[in-house]
Amino acid sequence: MKSTDQTRAPLGSLDEWEDFLKQRYPEPSSDTRKVASAKPFASTDPDKKAEEFRDYRSGARASVKEFYRLNHTYQTREFVLAKQREFANRGRA
Repeated sequence: MKSTDQTRAPLGSLDEWEDFLKQRYPEPSSDTRKVASAKPFASTDPDKKAEEFRDYRSGARASVKEFYRLNHTYQTREFVLAKQREFANRGRA
């Protein structure tokens, strides 16, 4: 019979963990590596046509358009500096 400490241990040894990892995440075959490395990763497609890009204005709700219109109209440099003065003051609670 195992002692109390051994029954609570998650693994008998680190070899069990290594075996688990090899089973759970097998090494990709050499064929898979060739296909994956054939085309390097790119965050954007340089061959993408202008028509394929998402048009953010087409599906926007009226409330979203109004929010951005007001934001771009009233958020000036002076507005931001005034807010910095107002909120940077450590006395404001």
